[in-house]
Amino acid sequence: RARRSVGEHVGEPLGMSPDAAADGILQVVTAAMVRGIRQVTVDRGIDPRNLALFAFGGAGPLHAVDIAAQLDMQTVIIPPSPGLLCAIGLLLSPWRHDEVAVVGATTTTLSQRALSTTVRRLEDRARAQADADHVVLAKVALAGAVDLRYAGQGHPITVPFGGLGLADAVAAFHAAHRRSYGFDRTDHPVECVNVRVIASAPPPSTDLPLPVFGNGENPVVGEAAVMIAGRPETVPVIERVRLAPGCRLSGPALIEQADSTVYVDRRELAVDDVGNLLIDMRT
Repeated sequence: RARRSVGEHVGEPLGMSPDAAADGILQVVTAAMVRGIRQVTVDRGIDPRNLALFAFGGAGPLHAVDIAAQLDMQTVIIPPSPGLLCAIGLLLSPWRHDEVAVVGATTTTLSQRALSTTVRRLEDRARAQADADHVVLAKVALAGAVDLRYAGQGHPITVPFGGLGLADAVAAFHAAHRRSYGFDRTDHPVECVNVRVIASAPPPSTDLPLPVFGNGENPVVGEAAVMIAGRPETVPVIERVRLAPGCRLSGPALIEQADSTVYVDRRELAVDDVGNLLIDMRT
């Protein structure tokens, strides 16, 4: 069905075979990703040839070799669970929750009692959210901040606020404004736009979960027909969980796993101590 769809909607209008149309689609996609990488490397004075390409996401490992080849990069690194990498990072990240209340008054007219009441209300809400997120309350740290600006300005600057008084916060705002814009106006009214409470807690764990490897079984579980350089070839299909640290193999091959598929062309691949796939682009 994929071949029929590509042939009908892409190949026939362009007078191309389904295989040639599919190859053209891949070339366009690869060029777009290469252009994106150039924007964050070459355009910033960084030579990508001195870097390794770290391929993640469900589809990233399928395109990584072609992208690295066009950029003359020497190594491709594919983590153990590329399709789950962002989710794993989220689970291993510190917890944070922000509460904000709009104030909209000059600091000289603000009621300290009302401001302190607002801060306590925001702290209570932050603790309630931590409890709902199953964060240990004893590990939650609370920090206050205020968004200040000179009267008439469009954009505030956020500075720490201890909750006991605004004088220190206003002084910090003048200093921050001077650092950012080269001047301050200590005689100008200062507006408090928002009051903030930032709640944070350490991550539940800092240990990266490592994959469980096979027990020495043959990693080849089948074969597949693929197009390489415009010609059909039959390549082995490898189950990644059977590739233990220290394994080496030569492409071309497809490496399958639950969250992604890795394509290796005629390159050498090795598995490092934590299960990363290292593809040597120099071979």
